[in-house]
Amino acid sequence: MNPKALESKINGKNIVDYGEMTAAELLAEIEKINSPMGISLARQISSYLRRMVDVGIGYLSFSRKTDTFSGGEIQRIKMVRSLKSPLTNITYIFDEPTAGLHPSDAEKIGRNPCFAQKCGQQRFCR
Repeated sequence: MNPKALESKINGKNIVDYGEMTAAELLAEIEKINSPMGISLARQISSYLRRMVDVGIGYLSFSRKTDTFSGGEIQRIKMVRSLKSPLTNITYIFDEPTAGLHPSDAEKIGRNPCFAQKCGQQRFCR
């Protein structure tokens, strides 16, 4: 990584520090940003990270290589990304979205309002 890039810090941490955090840890850090210059971006990032935590993948770090993700982790990442899509009048059908999950993680998905109720024109189908 470019040394100049590593010198740039937000709340005392550089990009490598943030990349090594789990999604849940990063969410807590991002929510501390209150600078007018960064608040808009921080809110967008927080929204994505919160959905990751809500579907039970808050333990993933952004420094982890994607070829080490399980099938269930990849499916939940796609789920998080798809349900925030700007597309409308689209129905998403996820094939067994809770297959292989610990019962508490499966319950999180079912309780998530984005998945359990209409979300714009999108629905979660179990």
